[in-house]
Amino acid sequence: NPTGGPPVVFCYSYAALRPFRVAKERGWQTVLGQIDPGPPEERIVAELRERYPEYAAAWQPAPPHYWTAWREECKLADLIVVNSPWSRESLIAEGIPAEKTMVVPLAYETSAASVRTLRNYPPAFTAQRPLRVLFLGQAIVRKGIQDLVAAAALLADEPVAFDVVGSHDRLPESLPSNMVFHGPVPRSEASNWYRAADVFVLPTHSDGFALTQLEAMAFGLPVIATPRCGQVVEPGSTGWLVDPGAPPQLAAVLREAVARPDTLQTMSRAAVERVEAFSIGQLSDRLLDVERGLTAGAD
Repeated sequence: NPTGGPPVVFCYSYAALRPFRVAKERGWQTVLGQIDPGPPEERIVAELRERYPEYAAAWQPAPPHYWTAWREECKLADLIVVNSPWSRESLIAEGIPAEKTMVVPLAYETSAASVRTLRNYPPAFTAQRPLRVLFLGQAIVRKGIQDLVAAAALLADEPVAFDVVGSHDRLPESLPSNMVFHGPVPRSEASNWYRAADVFVLPTHSDGFALTQLEAMAFGLPVIATPRCGQVVEPGSTGWLVDPGAPPQLAAVLREAVARPDTLQTMSRAAVERVEAFSIGQLSDRLLDVERGLTAGAD
């Protein structure tokens, strides 16, 4: 502990119970790194599976003792670090004291693959040069793939093309003609998809953070996301926020993007700059806040 106090044990959620018990026996401080929004996220997924059986897979809820152990982890933790306001809200809804939680976003350092140059958008999108919308990640109901499919159907006669890159569960038999599921690709090929896209979309219903937002911005992509993930998108500046489970709203935002290539050009510049707010240096400063939080709690 750099403050000179007792040692601090940091563990990630769902693997912290035994180390925390030992730490408390020795009078040490404990910090829990909560990787997701916890039980509320499981309830969201269960409800989505019920509503969209055509996307159903072999998902099962966690056994009861899983959450019992997690609640003891939270009780033993002196401080709980989450990656987004959405995760913090979810934990508070589960009865975790607000003063025991702290938001520390994930860090992202630009890789050599992301060139961080401005994108060149056409003066107008056409059937021959449509707006290319990229979804990269697990194409599952929690991430809102059913909403993206519905939005694509609403835009079937407009110059918009959807590329879905990533593993997926079972899909409906009929999909919009303007949408292609490419399946999983090696990590080394992800940069090619970012370069080929015009906007990045993440209509998630629940995520602890979703680092793909920052990866996309590093390639100069405006991002369309929901409030239920890391607080990355600055609405009107680096992209748009839409409500989860709202395909018409998502389609309306994409129509706006088609109609305003100049807006995309401006957002592209802002997106590249936005990534700097999530550097390793920024993370270091936030971890100092964690240290101060532990010190305050010990007083």
